[in-house]
Amino acid sequence: MLGVVTALPQERAWLAGTVGDADLVVELSGIGTRAASNAVRRLIKRGATCLASWGSAAGLDPSCVAGTVVLPRTVVLPGEGAYDTDRAWRRRLIERLENHVPLSTGLLIHSVELLQTPAAKRQLFRQEGAVAADMESGAVARLAAEHELPFVAIRVVLDAAGTSLPRAIAASTDEEGRLLSGALCRRALCSPEDWPRFVRLALSYRVAGRAMRTTWQLASPNLLCPDHC
Repeated sequence: MLGVVTALPQERAWLAGTVGDADLVVELSGIGTRAASNAVRRLIKRGATCLASWGSAAGLDPSCVAGTVVLPRTVVLPGEGAYDTDRAWRRRLIERLENHVPLSTGLLIHSVELLQTPAAKRQLFRQEGAVAADMESGAVARLAAEHELPFVAIRVVLDAAGTSLPRAIAASTDEEGRLLSGALCRRALCSPEDWPRFVRLALSYRVAGRAMRTTWQLASPNLLCPDHC
């Protein structure tokens, strides 16, 4: 059974048409390491035998534009180590998706904080050489390794390397990693200097969403789950 960890409802919506699939369980984790770890534990209790980290990522490599789907060979969890994704599973996904969506197979790094500025992204790119970063995949990879479960990360670049995130986002999450839409709207209304960033992010979200819906349609749950799962 395939267990999918996704942080936000907007990312969950990219798994269109899969509700009720007997071979698929999805946990909406919230943002961050602890939230993702708790979601993996719930998935394992629900019977998941392989794990996928699904959602958006910050682009670090300037060549990775919004909508680039990242299928990394390795996920780095700083301070703990590097975790390889399942080789055969990942290869099957690449073969199905290439020529249909922009793909990157470079390193994915786990970040403990939102990378809000191009400067923060450049620094991480120089230090680690990763093409993208997110805040959940490292936690999923670590627990997959601990439980000896096959694992892949399927992430799409939302905010490219040169893009700044609205500052209101970081201030609008709760202790469980949930993005509080009401708080976000209030802060956005009070921060007109952030409005152009919200517009750019909304446009990038549309591009990223198309890429991930295409990814899921082409890689059905049966293909997504490895043969030994």
